[in-house]
Amino acid sequence: MTDFIAIARRCLQPLAERGFTFWDESLCRGEVRLECQRGDLQIRVSYEPCGPPWCDLHRGGRYERRLEVVAAAPSDFTESFFQSHEQELEVWCMTLLKRLEDEKIVA
Repeated sequence: MTDFIAIARRCLQPLAERGFTFWDESLCRGEVRLECQRGDLQIRVSYEPCGPPWCDLHRGGRYERRLEVVAAAPSDFTESFFQSHEQELEVWCMTLLKRLEDEKIVA
C-alpha cells in the first residue's frame, strides 16, 4: 500500500520550515489525512485509495474552500505509462506546494 502520509510530509516539508505543524490521522475506508497548521490556517491534505488526493483550506476552524490541484502529466506516453503510483502522488504533492506558494497562502 502507498504511504501517502510519508510522501506528503516529505514534499510539504517547506511548510514546516515556515512554522506549520503537522499531524496525521487514519480514517475509515483507508482514508488518511495530513493536517498542516499555522495560527488559524489549516491545510488538510487527504487521500483514499479509490480516488485522487484532495486539499481543503480551513481558517479559524471553518471550511474555506477546496484547492483544485491538477498535476502536470509527463509529455511522453512511455514515461507516463511506467510512472509509479508513488511518483504520481509525489508530483501531486509538489504541485500542491507550488499552488499554495503561488496563491500566497503559505507566504
